[in-house]
Amino acid sequence: MDSTVTRPRTASEFVARQLRARILSGTLPAGAHLRQNHIATEFGVSSTPVREALRELAAEGLVVSDAHRGNMVRGLTLPDVCDIYELRLALEPILIRRSFPLVADDSLTEAEGMIARMAATTDMTEWSQMNRHFHAIFWLSHRETRLFRIVESLQDAAMPYVAMSLYGRDDEIERSNIDHRAILAAYRQGDCEHAVTLNHRHLEATITIIREKLEGSES
Repeated sequence: MDSTVTRPRTASEFVARQLRARILSGTLPAGAHLRQNHIATEFGVSSTPVREALRELAAEGLVVSDAHRGNMVRGLTLPDVCDIYELRLALEPILIRRSFPLVADDSLTEAEGMIARMAATTDMTEWSQMNRHFHAIFWLSHRETRLFRIVESLQDAAMPYVAMSLYGRDDEIERSNIDHRAILAAYRQGDCEHAVTLNHRHLEATITIIREKLEGSES
């Protein structure tokens, strides 16, 4: 992958990037308090970019806000992620089969461009967001359905787990990028069942990595 890291454009982006790296690496463990004044002092910024950064991390599922206890690092748990992936493994094949005949050539071109962008980034949050979008490209013909919305919500819930599991794992990122190229090839070849099989293997490989990471953090 390209080793170039995009420089943060704003103070809030800088703070979010620093905190995100600490959360994903485990330096800031689940339940750790994130006090705005301490963070502002450490990074030499005002409270405004800190609040913006914490809102961004909360939207990513990495931080939770409690009216009484303030901002804390969210706990990423094995039972939660197992539920997410059990549902994805059950529902995504249905969505793939229903939407497969309606995937247009321009969607395949968009997916190919997304693969190139994913291979070029070293930012795990950006990669996770692009990963989510890559898979959704094939299903957009069904975006008004309840099934799409359910799968979309599961993908959103999985994003912090994916980013956490791949943090510092260039080998697994490359494996995932290879999986994406194979999935795209199955769509180009018009082989629906192969696309279903590849997507299943892709999800199974991802949950295996996440499980290993979470079990390792508990030992």
